[in-house]
Amino acid sequence: MLEALFPQSYKPIISMNIMPTIIDPHTEVNYKSKSSS
Repeated sequence: MLEALFPQSYKPIISMNIMPTIIDPHTEVNYKSKSSS
């Protein structure tokens, strides 16, 4: 989907920007789960 919206030259930048955004909420949830239990 991103490939259709942005030229290939933007792909590395998009990956760098989106990956942390995707990973951060998951790790945050994991930390909250561990804190709860």
